[in-house]
Amino acid sequence: MPDEKSLNISREMFNALTGNEQRLRFLVRYAVFAPSSHNKEPWNFTITNNTIRLIPDLSRALEISDVEHRQLHISMGVALENILIAAAYFGYSTHVTYLIGSTAGTEDLDIECTEKAPGTAENDTNAARLIEAILRPQIHRGEYKKDLPDSVLLAELHKMSNDSVRLDIITEPAKRGLVADLIIQAEIAALDDPEFQKQLAHYLKKNTDEPPLGMAAFDKSFLAQLAPLVGNFFNINRFREKADRALLIEHTPIFVVISTSQDTPEYWVKAGQMFERFALEAADHHMSTDPMTAAIQIGESSVQLQKILGIPHVRPQFFFRLGYPKGQITAPRAHT
Repeated sequence: MPDEKSLNISREMFNALTGNEQRLRFLVRYAVFAPSSHNKEPWNFTITNNTIRLIPDLSRALEISDVEHRQLHISMGVALENILIAAAYFGYSTHVTYLIGSTAGTEDLDIECTEKAPGTAENDTNAARLIEAILRPQIHRGEYKKDLPDSVLLAELHKMSNDSVRLDIITEPAKRGLVADLIIQAEIAALDDPEFQKQLAHYLKKNTDEPPLGMAAFDKSFLAQLAPLVGNFFNINRFREKADRALLIEHTPIFVVISTSQDTPEYWVKAGQMFERFALEAADHHMSTDPMTAAIQIGESSVQLQKILGIPHVRPQFFFRLGYPKGQITAPRAHT
């Protein structure tokens, strides 16, 4: 596992920087550790005076599966949360402003960073704890142990919900079975679309030696088996239905759904922030996450998910598996 020095990120390096712009650029380094949809890192950054602007990069948008740019903005929220945690750790207070983007239906984000009083740079103990988790791999697409976290930890994680963003942590076997069926059917429906298959084949990498953007496939994983077949437009999800059900039912102790009170780009960003904060807290307790977008993006899946969870007044935005991973974590992020 790489440490801060091998990744060219450390407090010593930050303290050696003299200009404010250099220091803000240093904070942006933490943003690129954020997991993103298809590992596309769909963002750009500019720095002016004491403000970091986070801008959607539509050239990296998923043109077939993310027409509304929901996943893009969620990915931006993940990157934003990393910047806010890093800023708190290195002694900045922050204020985020949502701006209308240059393209209709998108948001730019301004992060105003103000240095705290001398001597208070390391007072945020929560940020000090989470800053280390940012540098560790969070995503694991393989099997999880059956062990559940203790009830106190689950209760603390659930307290992260607020009036804008809701968390549903699903551990009940019957409800998990219904959700698993929904996911499997949504993933089959996704690969029934030839255009989606083309998109997936374009972003799928067969190994980690290929260019950093895109999804890497790993031995014994779903993506490893998919890599040589998806280009031939074969719906492997139909073939793998039994194995996928076992992964979701027998090797996934927890599902988590993030929902928002409004269905707008600003709230998609907030959902991304919630996911990253939750994932980092989970990683700090040796758990991993596995985002699965089909339950949100495909057809009426999100409406069915609302019914299963009994949440008609909020819109599901993000779904992921949660648990203690078996073996090595299988989905490292690109660091570009």
